[in-house]
Amino acid sequence: MDVGEGNDSGYQWWAEGKDRQDDTRVDGKDKLTYPKDLEENLKFRALLIQECQMNEDSASRVRIAFGRDILFAFNVFFWTFDPRTKEKDLPFITYDFQDKAILEINDAIDKQEDLFADKSRDMGVSWIVLCVLS
Repeated sequence: MDVGEGNDSGYQWWAEGKDRQDDTRVDGKDKLTYPKDLEENLKFRALLIQECQMNEDSASRVRIAFGRDILFAFNVFFWTFDPRTKEKDLPFITYDFQDKAILEINDAIDKQEDLFADKSRDMGVSWIVLCVLS
């Protein structure tokens, strides 16, 4: 599949000549869009890598987005491990409660404040903390 082929979802804001994502949105003033469905997310990641390999402008925009939007970084670049599933390595696709936790942890780090995390199993807290600190 060529980059952009059959994709009207607006996810390909990084591509050269696309107006779906302007610089103010990359600056974090608007939410970046990316699919949260597993199959669509995997396709999105592959297309993003392909586009960035072919186009330095796109790669630059993606680097900016990665540095400015931690939820973009999680949902587009980070992976997690689940030994119970057939495919052990899975893309880290966040749930709403994880988005909230990620933003709270990141904010606490930025403000140099302590933060209590009520941790239970299979909620992704360990992976979230490790990725936020990365």
